[in-house]
Amino acid sequence: MKTTNADEGRLHKGHPQGHVLGVNALALSLHAPATDSQATGVGGVLFSGGRDGVVKAWDLGFPLRCTAANVAVIASTEGSGGQSDSAVSAGTRSWAVDRHKARRKRPQTCLRASRLVHSDWVNDLVVVNGGQTVVSASSDQTVRAWSFGKPDERPVTVGSHLDYVKALAYSDHRSMVISGGLDRKIKLWDIGQPRPSAGPIACLQEFGDASLSSSVYTLSCNAQGSLVVSGSPEKLVRVWDTRAGRQLTTLSGHTDHIRAVLLSSDSELVLTGSSDTTVKLWSMRMRR
Repeated sequence: MKTTNADEGRLHKGHPQGHVLGVNALALSLHAPATDSQATGVGGVLFSGGRDGVVKAWDLGFPLRCTAANVAVIASTEGSGGQSDSAVSAGTRSWAVDRHKARRKRPQTCLRASRLVHSDWVNDLVVVNGGQTVVSASSDQTVRAWSFGKPDERPVTVGSHLDYVKALAYSDHRSMVISGGLDRKIKLWDIGQPRPSAGPIACLQEFGDASLSSSVYTLSCNAQGSLVVSGSPEKLVRVWDTRAGRQLTTLSGHTDHIRAVLLSSDSELVLTGSSDTTVKLWSMRMRR
């Protein structure tokens, strides 16, 4: 990873609150309260990325309660007792919004930080490092990471593609960010090291001489990062084995561009959304 140039890394002061152009991407982090021993607290950060190249962090002020780590609908975050220099701390805790308290008192939302991270559209966001860092994909062909809680720290470049970067996925277990773009490549990046690596862990590409219709529009992975699902304009869902570095199978049935994919935490089911106006549920076991 390398530091971005001064223009793209500066704190954004052009607009005091919202974006000046359309918002393309959102990511939510429900992080632990300041006191590690507490089972309740106030927190939550919403990240937004826009066509202005800006990434913003919004404090949501949600009342939170500590929950079991295996609850699928909440964000899993690291505890505060880990090593401060490592991108991933030891141990995880999970938090959910306390709806009873939220109904009694409306949370107050405010802008915490804003940064010009890219020189072109921000297309996707994922939250890493226990909610302390947001990674963004952009049409400027780069993937960048911003630790929004450190005002003096500039965004760093995780890696790049040869065309627009359209989609991201994140595996907390492997401290791995996965990016896909219009260059028809899916790249795996290790962000778990105190010192970022100079290149991707692997590059998944079995499209051969396929046309531009095999560009990657959307990505999803399981918690272990062992399986990745991708969607594209070619109307196919591709399933990848990241450990073997190869494509496992394809799922066909849509008649137009695939715009959204979700892989269940147990890797058994895939949900896909398409420009053909349908949402399909697939069984990985039955491959249909």
